[in-house]
Amino acid sequence: MPISKKQNIRRYIQFILFVVLMMLSTSFVKSQEQSNEMTRVVEGDTVNLNKIVENVALFLEEQLNRKDQHDYKNDTSVLRMLFSSSYSQLNQNEAYQELYNHQISALKNDWGLKLRGNYTENFEPGFFEDEDISFLRRLYVGIEWDLLGNGLISNNQKIIALKKDLRIKELENAKLEKQNNYIYLYNYIVYIFKRFKTEKLNQRLDLVNKQIALAKKLYLMRYVNWERILELQRNKRRIDIMINNNQVYYNSQLAEAFDEIFMESDILINYLPLFSIDADKIATLFNERTFDEELANLRIEKYEAEHKGGTDISIRPYFRWYYLMRDAYTAQNYGSAGLSVTLPIRFKSTRNEVAAAQKQIIINDQNLDQFNEGNELLNYYYEFEYKKTQYAYAYYQKILTDERLRKELIKRDLGDEGFSPVRAVSLLDDIFATEIELLDLKRDMYLRLLKIYTLLETKNPNNFTEVAYPENFVSKYAGNRSMYIWSDEFNKVSNASLVAYIKNNEFEEVMLSPGTDINSNKLKAFINLCHYENIKVLAMIGNNRMILDPDFSTLRQKTIELGRYDFDGLHLDVEPHALADWQQNRTTYLNQYIKMLREAHTLSGLNDWELSVSIPVFYPANITKSIYQLSDKVFIMAYGHPSTDYISRKTSEERSISEEKTVIALSASDFKDRLQLENFIQKLIEETGIRKIAIHDFERLINLDDSTINTVENNLFEN
Repeated sequence: MPISKKQNIRRYIQFILFVVLMMLSTSFVKSQEQSNEMTRVVEGDTVNLNKIVENVALFLEEQLNRKDQHDYKNDTSVLRMLFSSSYSQLNQNEAYQELYNHQISALKNDWGLKLRGNYTENFEPGFFEDEDISFLRRLYVGIEWDLLGNGLISNNQKIIALKKDLRIKELENAKLEKQNNYIYLYNYIVYIFKRFKTEKLNQRLDLVNKQIALAKKLYLMRYVNWERILELQRNKRRIDIMINNNQVYYNSQLAEAFDEIFMESDILINYLPLFSIDADKIATLFNERTFDEELANLRIEKYEAEHKGGTDISIRPYFRWYYLMRDAYTAQNYGSAGLSVTLPIRFKSTRNEVAAAQKQIIINDQNLDQFNEGNELLNYYYEFEYKKTQYAYAYYQKILTDERLRKELIKRDLGDEGFSPVRAVSLLDDIFATEIELLDLKRDMYLRLLKIYTLLETKNPNNFTEVAYPENFVSKYAGNRSMYIWSDEFNKVSNASLVAYIKNNEFEEVMLSPGTDINSNKLKAFINLCHYENIKVLAMIGNNRMILDPDFSTLRQKTIELGRYDFDGLHLDVEPHALADWQQNRTTYLNQYIKMLREAHTLSGLNDWELSVSIPVFYPANITKSIYQLSDKVFIMAYGHPSTDYISRKTSEERSISEEKTVIALSASDFKDRLQLENFIQKLIEETGIRKIAIHDFERLINLDDSTINTVENNLFEN
């Protein structure tokens, strides 16, 4: 049977892959005779190089499928909930409140009244010869009323001091509560990051074990020297040590203190975003703290209440009843009333000086604490910035390796004989190592954030942080980008080329019209490739006459058909203003459009899709508001006017409704080259603040790129 051209190409590619495998060795110097000898002794009874290549390629595919494909959220509400919750089961405020209330109640019921009594018995005769006694025995009882000193007025001052002290305890406990929460949150952050790091380490360990097994086979073939195996075993030993040091010790108190949702590792991936800290905001929040000033004032007021003038003076009115026996046979009783006054005699008073010194000590303590906490705050901010710089550098390394791996995979997808699965596995190992480093750095950044948060009075960390986008560190293009792709271009261009172009141009989502005659296999493969690259794919319907359908059966039928595929959402590019009788039926069409959108909203919910629409810049305000209410995103088609002033003015109404939902759609055909388009987008983002940009469409953008390249080549040729 003759060998086909396709089989010849396949064998040639396998031969090239075999050569690439051999390049792993640093001592690639063996004779042809030795090579022939080795073809008998590795895989079973014979060397099967094709089998080695296939095994490595399959393993590579398996590992690539395990790469992060999480839906990273920029919503920081979970972060705010996590930091602002209270985790300690102890409530010192309630305990102090109960204690002080009882003490205050006791003082309020103490008016300074005291019951006094005295009994005296004299003996006869006395110790001296001429001694006589004036009475034999005496008994008296009486009531005294302390007005100053430890009496009525003094108790009122004590009540004031206790109330001040209770407020001091409340403020101190508020600060203590944050410190207690710090302990819980610190352990939580370490715990949750360790959980995910363990997964990453085990994933990398699988990769290194596979590399070692492959290298040993190639060593037996004398295409890899032992030094390479030792390097891989050293990497394996390092990973084993990291896994052992990263043991996750489950803390039952964490499970009791935190909601169950916070104990899921997905919280780390999806809801703990990378962030930046605004130094000006933390300085403002720190300087605006009222806690320290209020605490110092309360301590001064407490001291003044405890040492108020007159507390060392005693004034006690009293009433007494006496029973007196002068001898064994004569008794009498009588009452008496009086006023007892005690005044201290001082030759020099230092009360004012002592009070002033005590107040100064309190103020100095406050200033010293504030100075120390301010320095501590700055130190943690500097540490955070250093970690962020390290993160950026590591992210650059990851993106660089990602780019090398991307090029390697493009070779694979295009059937390029230069593709090396072994090189791809090695690059993947480098990516995993960098991802582990990024995970450690992100954990350290969160621990610094936690400490800074603890030193501030705010309950919301979002007051001084903002989400940072690591892709912006190395982004080629400004903004978050979407692109329209129509069925003609989709069916004409291969999936590999489409996805490579989308990825290389940093589009995060595409609105794809698969057409009326859907190529199911191509569509499924395209969506899978996009999802692998974290690119969203929205099913786009662009039938303008669909709005004329009174019961929207066409829309329902189309969504049922598209629902068989793994789309992320539905996009309606239905433009009633493009119909010939738009001017005559404007109001009718707009009302019908809203009805259609309500139907689409319901259908999208059934498919768990997000719903977005494309609309022009001139719809009436009431219609536009209804569109925003029914849609997750609204694409404003700012075509035909490449002017930032014009677009800013025309989209002001939409942006005022919701900046978050607004996407500005531009046509690539409005620009003469790619440089003009990119400069325009950058300026538009700066003027409007809208970072979401859509490009219409794939074909026009390709043509713009070609035009740009041709212009550059012509200029070079002319010069």
